[in-house]
Amino acid sequence: SIELSPMSVRLNYTLGEGASPDSMPKFAGVVLKDGTVLGIGDDVHNASEGGKAYSNCYFVRAIDPEDVESIIIIPDMDNPSESVTIPI
Repeated sequence: SIELSPMSVRLNYTLGEGASPDSMPKFAGVVLKDGTVLGIGDDVHNASEGGKAYSNCYFVRAIDPEDVESIIIIPDMDNPSESVTIPI
């Protein structure tokens, strides 16, 4: 699931058996309804416990969460140039 606020995003994951938080897709930014692509700042917090994991990321500027059309993730950090855009 995803939780958007004006300054941050929280992505909640359920990890498969034996998976580590390092295998989670990485959040890279959002696409706003006007086409603007907005990345994240350097402050990212990841944590996991009991098969659940989350990632908190902060935007480079404040946004209106209602203006977000899609999120951008990097599924595999071995190929960081290959991102996926997911409508929300």
